[in-house]
Amino acid sequence: MGAGNVFSGKHANGELIDVTISLEKIQYEGRASVIATIMEASRQKATESTNDLLALVTEMSDSSIMMTNDQCHIVWVNHAASELSGYTSQQLHGKHPLFRINTDSNMSEIKRLRSALSNAETYQGELLLSKANGRHYWIKLQAKPIRLDNGKNGFIFIESDISSRKSVENKLRAKNNLQRAILDSAQQIIISTDINGKVATFNNYAAEQLGWQSFEVIGHSSMDTFIELPEYARFAEHISQILGQDIPHDYNSFHLATTQLQRVEYDFIFKTRQYDDLTIALTITALFDRSGNLDGYLYMGRDITQIKELEAQTKRHQQTLEATSQIARLGGWELDIIKNEIFWSNEVYRIHELPLHEKVVIEDAINFYAPEAQPIITNAINLAISEGTPWDLQLPFITAKNNHIWVRAMGFAEHVNGQAIRLKGTFQDITAIKEVEHRATESSKAKSQFLANMSHEIRTPINGIIGMNELLQLTPLTPQQAGFSQAIQQSSEALLHLINDILDFSKIEAGKLKINPQYCELAQILDELYTEIQPLLTKKSLTLHILPVPITHLTTDPLRLRQILMNLCVNAIKFTETGKITLSFLQSQTNRLNITVTDTGSGIPDEQVALLFQEFTQLDATSTRSVGGTGLGLTISKQLVTLLGGEIGFNPEYRSGAEFWFTIDTQLDTAVASTQIAYKQHTLLVVGDPSYLAQLTAHINIDHYHIQLVENAHTCMKFLHEQLLNKDFKAVFIAQDISGISGVELVKAIRAQDMFDGLYLFLLDAQLSESAISNLHHTGLNGYFSDFAQQNMLTHILIKMQNPRITPSSMPFYTQQSHQSADIQVLLVEDNEINQAVAIHMLENLSIGVDIANDGVEALSLLARQNSRYHAILMDCQMPKLDGYETTKLIRTDSAYRAHRFTPIIALTAHAMEGDEEKCLTAGMNSYLTKPINSSRLKAELEKWL
Repeated sequence: MGAGNVFSGKHANGELIDVTISLEKIQYEGRASVIATIMEASRQKATESTNDLLALVTEMSDSSIMMTNDQCHIVWVNHAASELSGYTSQQLHGKHPLFRINTDSNMSEIKRLRSALSNAETYQGELLLSKANGRHYWIKLQAKPIRLDNGKNGFIFIESDISSRKSVENKLRAKNNLQRAILDSAQQIIISTDINGKVATFNNYAAEQLGWQSFEVIGHSSMDTFIELPEYARFAEHISQILGQDIPHDYNSFHLATTQLQRVEYDFIFKTRQYDDLTIALTITALFDRSGNLDGYLYMGRDITQIKELEAQTKRHQQTLEATSQIARLGGWELDIIKNEIFWSNEVYRIHELPLHEKVVIEDAINFYAPEAQPIITNAINLAISEGTPWDLQLPFITAKNNHIWVRAMGFAEHVNGQAIRLKGTFQDITAIKEVEHRATESSKAKSQFLANMSHEIRTPINGIIGMNELLQLTPLTPQQAGFSQAIQQSSEALLHLINDILDFSKIEAGKLKINPQYCELAQILDELYTEIQPLLTKKSLTLHILPVPITHLTTDPLRLRQILMNLCVNAIKFTETGKITLSFLQSQTNRLNITVTDTGSGIPDEQVALLFQEFTQLDATSTRSVGGTGLGLTISKQLVTLLGGEIGFNPEYRSGAEFWFTIDTQLDTAVASTQIAYKQHTLLVVGDPSYLAQLTAHINIDHYHIQLVENAHTCMKFLHEQLLNKDFKAVFIAQDISGISGVELVKAIRAQDMFDGLYLFLLDAQLSESAISNLHHTGLNGYFSDFAQQNMLTHILIKMQNPRITPSSMPFYTQQSHQSADIQVLLVEDNEINQAVAIHMLENLSIGVDIANDGVEALSLLARQNSRYHAILMDCQMPKLDGYETTKLIRTDSAYRAHRFTPIIALTAHAMEGDEEKCLTAGMNSYLTKPINSSRLKAELEKWL
């Protein structure tokens, strides 16, 4: 008998059973004893059968199964445990199950597992383990405590490999995280709702823009939170027009819109949490599940609030611009050169009088310009394309309705890599502007003509008064008569001065007074000033002190400078009873000359200083009565000083009388001391033998000129080429008899070369017939001298050459003949009988014979019958029937007056307006005298030509 042997036995109920008997020796109460254990053998067999089956199932399971002892050391593993972990059963035996746990596992999960093992509690969880080869894998672990045979607790570990699921979960989680990141980083409002309208998604940008946090709205709010009923109504009306049916004015409008249109875009006004308005460009899309059933809605929106504000602002600007364009009649255009497509703004269409947006090609656009303007605009476009030159043109234009207008066309070309790709520009109807300009021009002409007529109408009778009075003074007079005559002279001169002031002021106001800067001598200006004011000084026993001047010459308008000095000195004389008038000068480092006029008079009260330089204003009524005047002297002086590039003012600190000062721009690079030679020497060339040089130098101021002598044509031409860059080389005096060639032929040779167009050419010692003289002008000569006996004429010519407005081609042809005064005969063309009488007596007093013509027609008739030449013609400019300008032109050009073609013609004009001298010279007159005329001025002018 041994333990484990099976024996037959009988159950208490009489049933026969198989039993096993186990015997175990023990000590009991000090005696050797045996414990017998009897077990029913059939149950053991059943248990063993069950255990065998369980072991087979465990062994065949895909799950890893491990059993531990009470020390939590592995005592048994199934085959799957080895397969899953990569460790053999021998390697796993005796190890703690946690030895495979990866350090990247969730520590809180490990802590929970350790706690369950310590407390013999069941554990379920997911852990990251490491295989024998170091690879990681995820398991789902069930750890259950079991009662061991020794009565202690062990554990059974059942592990399922969930690595594949975890990989899918991680990928899904990563995908979800990416989607969430995209969702939250998107600079768009992204909201989704379920089919009932509850918010399911609310990204960060939506939270930022609308002011709600996602947890506040997800699952709790609907789109009604952000969109108010009026917006639904507006949206519903929009969709109703698209679908052609009425839809609800609430959230359900989204359902109908998206189910029929699938995707809808609309600009909604959203309300933020702070109840601010945001304009959101919202795209609404229906969401469907996998079965195709509606699952909800997706809303994606862009905040276009600023864009809408800019659009509104742009629209306002466009409306303003459009209104402005219509008012200004100004439009824009653009031409794509590559595509040959032209764009016009609405106003351009209106200017063309074409229907808006009618298709236009460039050729048609050009044809709207007037025929004479088409080559101009075409050339401008071609230059812009080829050279990049912009254009700004005013051209006549014919609209589609055949209306003739004026347009201003401006444009430029855009170039890329040297190629013109686009033309852009503006287009303006300037017809109204042109009409205004025309009216303004006509008004200006009328004003100028009025001033000219006023000058003529006033000066003409004054000329008679002054002239007759001068003639009267030449007759025997009693003392009383002489006094009366002197009073007439003074009154006439005062009246003339007032008229000059008014006319000058009118010319300045009309912008008709122009400055004629010249290189001039300051001493001469001061001498002329002294001569003019000497009678006024003598009358009041005053003296004029002119202090030393720092320069001798300057470039300015001598006439206007003398006028300024005259006005200031006359004012000083008016307000000074005793003492003196002082002129002082100071040259600055900036080429400005400061001139001060002081007097020892009564001065100007402080409260009246503000009245200075105001037109038509005297200091007070008393002074007006005592000294008279127009009140324009200082005003005119201020305007003239400004035109001369300076300033004028009054020194209130001067208390010994009055002190006025003004500055002018001398236009000199360096101030020249009065002790130095400051003459600007002009170069003159004499072609001939030395005797001609001697004659010329004997009759001119050689300090003013550098005179060069050459004796033949070859040397002359060489000198001319050498002096090409010398701007001060002015004139050539050529003797008729020179070596190898005549003087006339040399003149022709010089004029044949355009580079010498700026030279004045004169012929010397030419004993020519009248017919030969008449042909000289056509050779390019500016005049001829039979000798230099008449110095006045030579000096006059040399002065004329300094005038920048006179050129060799515009200078009249000068001739000079030797004669005796008794033989001099002039023609006076004058329509005013009194002025005729004055001139006749003045000429007779000069021993000059005179014939009279009452107008231009009569003068031409007389000249046509007169074969012998007059020595000079005195020509009034403004006459009935035919004025002096046209009469002169006919004398110079018509063959009927060939004998008189080169007779000196001296203009007599009462206009005295700016440009009159040029007008006279252009007509062919030789010089110019302004009425009123006295004997001395008439004599001096005639001596230039006789």
